[in-house]
Amino acid sequence: MFENKFTELDNDFITIWSKILLLRKKDGLDIFNDLERLAELGQVNAVQAYYSVLEEGDNRNSVIDKIVDDFPDDDFDFLLAKTYKKQLDENYKILFRAFFKSYFSNDYEKQLKVKKQMMDLQSFQLLCKTKQMCLEQFNKTKDPIILERFFEIASGSTPWANLEEKEIFQKYNFARKNLVSKLQENPDNLQVLFALGKNLYFSSNFTLFPKTKQGKQILLKLKSRPYSKTLQKHINECKKDDSQKEK
Repeated sequence: MFENKFTELDNDFITIWSKILLLRKKDGLDIFNDLERLAELGQVNAVQAYYSVLEEGDNRNSVIDKIVDDFPDDDFDFLLAKTYKKQLDENYKILFRAFFKSYFSNDYEKQLKVKKQMMDLQSFQLLCKTKQMCLEQFNKTKDPIILERFFEIASGSTPWANLEEKEIFQKYNFARKNLVSKLQENPDNLQVLFALGKNLYFSSNFTLFPKTKQGKQILLKLKSRPYSKTLQKHINECKKDDSQKEK
């Protein structure tokens, strides 16, 4: 949870998510197991990511389910984790795909039907509330890290689930400039570096002059670091337990 106190597990998430963003087919799936292990330790961004990569019907981790159920509702990061879990509970992704299938096939009647189904879901309401809370926190703090998080949350939702966001997305370059400025003040600030890396890496979606290669270079450096002793110990213990169960 980078906006508040930065912990070693937050740092581990930066490493893992950088690996996933740059994932190649030949890299294997071990990194997703590492993400699950980090989520089991309660790192909120890992919990969010865990639910975001799951599909309906996948085996669910009861430890992580319990963690997210105990999260409070007073912070957008905690609420986003609850939103993604609720989306799985309500088959949101199936409806999401059905909506875009009807959109590209010009089935207007099906579009309206699926859209209404999605808007009636609790997870849809949670998503809107999460984005509103994130935007309010940015307006209060003017922290470009939070604005970058808003871009990520909003761009991953259906267009009609957005708030009045057209003007907000015009601040994409504004966020970048402020992240660069903060990094110049403190080159060792990993939260800012990670946010800048993502901003640059995804810039082709939002700007006329993308900086994708520069973003990739940052993420490549961040993905190459070792995990904390806390996470590595938990990963090793889980591997040992799995090995004993197979015997």
